[in-house]
Amino acid sequence: MAKIMRPENTIYRNFKSYNHFKSMSSNDSKKSQSLPIKPLLGAAIGVGGAILATKKLPKKPDSTLHEVRDMLLMAGGANIGGVLGG
Repeated sequence: MAKIMRPENTIYRNFKSYNHFKSMSSNDSKKSQSLPIKPLLGAAIGVGGAILATKKLPKKPDSTLHEVRDMLLMAGGANIGGVLGG
């Protein structure tokens, strides 16, 4: 005799409607629209610290290494400040 598949025995027993997922995605999009203030402030403070550090370091005119050092300090300061702030 053939076995009858019942809905509670199938993989679809936890089926959720399209409207369920649609309402969840609209709630998630509302949450993601807020601006993350703490990481933003941390990144701004990190960049400010990097700017102060580059002002204090000795400068060599027209040096590529000087420019690379400044870029790395700015990027590192922003990343570290954002991580610490967040």
